[in-house]
Amino acid sequence: MMKDILLLRHGQIDAPGYIGCRTDPSLSEEGRTRSEALIETILPTFSPDVVFSSPLKRCLETIGAWSREAVVCEELRELDFGVWEGLQYDEIKKRWPEDIQRWISDPLYHAPPEGEPLVKMHRRSVQWWNRYILGGAPGRYLVVTHAGPIRSLLSHLSGAGIMGHWRFSVQRGNFCRITVYEDQRIVIHNVNVREL
Repeated sequence: MMKDILLLRHGQIDAPGYIGCRTDPSLSEEGRTRSEALIETILPTFSPDVVFSSPLKRCLETIGAWSREAVVCEELRELDFGVWEGLQYDEIKKRWPEDIQRWISDPLYHAPPEGEPLVKMHRRSVQWWNRYILGGAPGRYLVVTHAGPIRSLLSHLSGAGIMGHWRFSVQRGNFCRITVYEDQRIVIHNVNVREL
């Protein structure tokens, strides 16, 4: 038996700047509309056996009533942007010019002040995958999370490793579909799509 997985990025929010795991904005009206359509069309067709979610409100709101059944996992939260949370790039550049330059040149190991480096988020995302997906029973899994963990998982599963993190784009409200076969072979079927 195989495992069929949808990695879903949460819907649109009305928050500016870098939004990680420190602020917890709700979905915007556009985000709620898209999420309702998703629930009405995709989820009944996909019919997940297990739903996993980041603990952040924007993820739980994305799946509406399905959130009551979700296994909430801290490992699925977004990158911690530290004191940069909610700020625009220009303001960060003005207030922390050396820190932002170090982060841009090596985001893997240089964290925003009081935040976490990309390598830490990547490790926790992969550890989550190994525990809950590879270690889980065959079936259909819906995973509602953020761009950071999804990119980390795609870079890991594609064989690109952590250096492949920035090769993937997943827009809000879009998903990726992955199959894990009985022999642990992994196929990435879709990346950044809106419909099954």
